[in-house]
Amino acid sequence: MRFGLWLSIVVLLVVPARAEMPAGLRILPRVYQEEFHLRSSGPPAIKGWMQEDPDAAAMLAAAGCETLGFSCAGEAGDASDIVRYVRPEAVAAGYRGTATLTHVRGDRTYAKFMAPPGFVTCRAGIFLKQGAISPGATFAGAIQRSGHDGLAVYADLGEGGEPRFIEFKLLIQYVAAAGAERRSCWPDLTLVFLCRPTGCRASRAYPETYLR
Repeated sequence: MRFGLWLSIVVLLVVPARAEMPAGLRILPRVYQEEFHLRSSGPPAIKGWMQEDPDAAAMLAAAGCETLGFSCAGEAGDASDIVRYVRPEAVAAGYRGTATLTHVRGDRTYAKFMAPPGFVTCRAGIFLKQGAISPGATFAGAIQRSGHDGLAVYADLGEGGEPRFIEFKLLIQYVAAAGAERRSCWPDLTLVFLCRPTGCRASRAYPETYLR
């Protein structure tokens, strides 16, 4: 398994970024509705957050947040303790999603869901049942605080018949870096999910990463 190796590689490829927040300003936690679509051919088969019916997407996100241990019923601009965001998708050859590609080597893709400036990754989960992965593919994600804080992912389409694909929705909670130690955030290098040819599983240490 190359999981430990790719985490080390991503560290070298992601440029650190830091931002200072005004003193005394209360920065609300954020939940980003993230997605990852990697295919050897053809358009995405799984709808992204923006392609879903708005009410259905809101219900799915709210249920996922509850599984992660908090409420996120509000959208950006609403009066809520945690607000939801959807960032613009990035598009590259065979890839569409909200993670930033950091390195591509053949069918192997290294990427990262970047924490917003001034924030750190606190918790994360993946909608395994609502996603899809082709036989022989590998997909793994872990919290990574080195470099630019975020959820680092490794994806390998592997071998097999066409098309080969990895498509999932995720939720990631980000909190203000100042005072993050007072929140129950998961530690650096927490494995959030792992999909191998033998099947997918959420974190054994934090089973709430399995969103429904």
